Amino acid sequence: MIGEEQQQSDYQFLPPAQAGSPGTASVKHDIEEAGLIGGIASRVKKSADSYLNQKLDEIEARIDRKLDEIDRRLAEWRDKEIANRIRILKITLWASVIVSLVSLIYTYGSIYLWPKPTGTNPAAHVK
Repeated sequence: MIGEEQQQSDYQFLPPAQAGSPGTASVKHDIEEAGLIGGIASRVKKSADSYLNQKLDEIEARIDRKLDEIDRRLAEWRDKEIANRIRILKITLWASVIVSLVSLIYTYGSIYLWPKPTGTNPAAHVK
């Protein structure tokens, strides 16, 4: 303690200070500038702000990952829904084509294959 130069930071549990930031001043300098309570309070505030910013960045990254996952799932569901709707449209189209073909065959048959008797008295054709 006496005569040794200590190269470590003032307090080992403080987060490392970033170069060029206003938080690079030592605790001793903070105490000299703002007094004992003010210096310690400002150092604790800076450390708490740094910790909160770090945690907020982690939370934001987690939220972004979750939003990306939700977007991916919604895209999958949307693609499935579109595929189902296209399938339903195809079925409807084929059903319409089949019904129109049956109608066409019936009309052709009723005109050319099984013509209705023409006459004035429909009861005359009843046997």
